[in-house]
Amino acid sequence: MATRNWLGGALVAACAALSFSIGLHAAESIADAAMRGDRADVLALIKHGADVNAPQGDGVTALHWASRHGDAEIVTALIAAGAHAREATRLGGYTPLHLAAERGSAPIVKALIGAGAVVDARTSTGATPLMLASAAGDTAAIKALLDKGADVNAKESDRFQTPLIFATANNRLEAVTLLVARGADPNAATKLTDLAALSRNGENPDGRNLAVKPETRKRAGPPKILVPGVERRNQRLGDKNPAILAKMAGGIRNVRYRSCGHPNIVVAAKQVHHCWRFGLPMI
Repeated sequence: MATRNWLGGALVAACAALSFSIGLHAAESIADAAMRGDRADVLALIKHGADVNAPQGDGVTALHWASRHGDAEIVTALIAAGAHAREATRLGGYTPLHLAAERGSAPIVKALIGAGAVVDARTSTGATPLMLASAAGDTAAIKALLDKGADVNAKESDRFQTPLIFATANNRLEAVTLLVARGADPNAATKLTDLAALSRNGENPDGRNLAVKPETRKRAGPPKILVPGVERRNQRLGDKNPAILAKMAGGIRNVRYRSCGHPNIVVAAKQVHHCWRFGLPMI
């Protein structure tokens, strides 16, 4: 009798644990599991029929995270389950192919291309997967992209950098050699910005008038007495470029780069935070 009661209790406990596990899988987004790099949970969710294309709030899917982590097994499983290889993030416009190329993962690049990824897809600043693969120096990924028609002389829209410039700036000698052999223009140059001219027109993003001689500039008046609330907040946010504002808004660790070409301060802050999630350069 005691044995029967013990077996009955064990069975109830096992069923409860199973129900809890299934409930957990049903409630959790597969993108969240992929973000954690939890391969077992991702495979279990696929098995239980989870929507493999369900995005997180910023449009990042499980395929984005698996590509960013370089997990070829999960990428293959997600594609087999119907994951869309062309999905772009809501902020930044990154596709899974961009993230795989930036990581320098040729097997994933090839798998995504085979699943219909656009080889010349562009981010919000016009960066292509070939540019990111060139920066990573992965010649196998570069060759896979070029073999499928990627533009070897494409220019991103912010500073007109080409894949060859990306490779050169990151000291990727083998990538430079391959790109030149495949037709990259060694004389391509980045965009030159005349900051003095911009300043004269009042368009200088740093808010400084570079055309005014130091001796003619107005001296700052006495400090304004601020009251708590809006005025103090405005003083804190005044005269800051978007990257600094983004750092203040989201605690970004590194703001050496421009915030992905977004002129709007609020969007810039969100964009820097989004790119920081992936560990991507602000291009």
